[in-house]
Amino acid sequence: MASEPKQISNISGGCAVPKRRRPWTSSRTQMCMRHRELFTRLGRPTLEEFFADPRVRPLPGFGLCSVDACHRHQANSSNPFCPPHWVRWQEAQVPDAEFETWCRAEPGTAESTALSLRGLPTLVTAEILYVLQARTDAEVKSPPVLLRGLVRHLREQRVEQFDDVQVPRNTHLAGMANRMRHMLAAAVSTPELEQIKDVWNMGAFGLGQWRRMDFTPLHQEWMRRACKTWVLDEIPAATARTSPTASPT
Repeated sequence: MASEPKQISNISGGCAVPKRRRPWTSSRTQMCMRHRELFTRLGRPTLEEFFADPRVRPLPGFGLCSVDACHRHQANSSNPFCPPHWVRWQEAQVPDAEFETWCRAEPGTAESTALSLRGLPTLVTAEILYVLQARTDAEVKSPPVLLRGLVRHLREQRVEQFDDVQVPRNTHLAGMANRMRHMLAAAVSTPELEQIKDVWNMGAFGLGQWRRMDFTPLHQEWMRRACKTWVLDEIPAATARTSPTASPT
């Protein structure tokens, strides 16, 4: 994952010249165009000799790609994008007036299992990092293709917190988003806070991130309170039964 500018090894990278500021033009040479041309003119010496030559100096870069989610650098000064996004921009035929909107919504270039969180609010980034760690701890897979789709919705809708994102219903993406919501809700709740509500997130009691206890069908207040009390009394026993370290009685 990437929330800061970063180059992914063997796929995109910076010129091999020390203190370089420009991206390479191919993974085979790993040099920017100017240094590759100089390397050829000098007769293709060893890299040690090439780097030691006083004519070989680091060159200033052209800045990062204008797409918020992209970690790549601009390849030249003629356009504000990295090469892949320059192609996408031309194919999209978006009016110049919508330049900033397109840059904000356009996803980063897919590279292996890398996921870019650039362009998202700090809170949303933290929520995603937390829930991915929680899913990993629970040995739940998080397919990169679904994560990229989810991040694209977050970026396009400019939400301030994960719970506000809207995704198409009855899809694998919706299923992942809902499970992530449940995990986040359990993370910020406590048993004391849940007892005030009429629908409990049982993850706060250690009984599963996706379990709910709904007391709303009980319309009589005294009965609702009595059932809540009974459930609270039963939770320690239920927790003991579901705990992998619980010893048999």
